[in-house]
Amino acid sequence: MYHPNRAVPIAFAALVAFSCCFAAVLGEDKLNVDVYYETLCPDSMYFITKQLTPAFNGGLKDHLNVNLVPFGKASWTEEGNNVHSSCQHGPMECHGNKIHACAIYEIENTVKPEDQQQRMIDFVGCAMTSFDPEAALKQCAQTQGFNDEFVKNVENCSNSKQGDDLFMKHGQKTKGFQSPLEFVPSIVINGEKSSEAFRNFTGVVCSQIPGGNQVPICKQ
Repeated sequence: MYHPNRAVPIAFAALVAFSCCFAAVLGEDKLNVDVYYETLCPDSMYFITKQLTPAFNGGLKDHLNVNLVPFGKASWTEEGNNVHSSCQHGPMECHGNKIHACAIYEIENTVKPEDQQQRMIDFVGCAMTSFDPEAALKQCAQTQGFNDEFVKNVENCSNSKQGDDLFMKHGQKTKGFQSPLEFVPSIVINGEKSSEAFRNFTGVVCSQIPGGNQVPICKQ
C-alpha cells in the first residue's frame, strides 16, 4: 500500500544516496597531474604561468589533482649531517627549490585540505613569474593573501635541515619517475608523461576528462 508520509523520506534517502555516488564518481574521474619542475628554468616558468595556472583557475581545478615537485635536474650528496646540493641553474635555484618545497609543505600542514590545491597554485603560479625566489616569497605571500607567519616558517624551513630533507624528498620522487630527468618541466598525467601538455595543457586535460567537451574552458 502507498503511504504518502513514507514516500518523502524514502525519496530523499534515494536522492542522497545518488548524490553521494555521483560525487564519488566525479572524485574518481579527477586526473592526477605531477609536474616535475625547477624554479629558475624558463620552460618551467612558462608552463606553470602560461599553461597550468590559467587552466586550473579557468575552470579545470575540479577535474585535477596537482602534485608539484620542485627539483628538476638537481642532485645532492650527503656528508655526515651536511647536504650539498647542485642545481642546473646554480645555487640560487637550489635555494628556490627549497623555498617552494617548504611553501608546499607549509600549505599542506596549515591549510584546510579542500583549499590546499588552490593555495599551492596561487603561490607557485605567482612565484614562478620571478627569477628571485626570496623576493618572490615575500611578494607573492602579500599579493596572494599569505600571512607573515607563513613567510617566516618558509624562510626558516628553507635555511634549515628541514629544507634539505624536503629537497631530497622531491629529489627521490623525481628520480623514481625518471633518472636522469630528460626534460624540465616533465608533466605526467595519470602516470603517463605528456610532451603535448607542455604547450597545450588545457587541450590534453579536456581530451581525457569525462564530458570534457561540456566544460566551458574546453569549448574555447
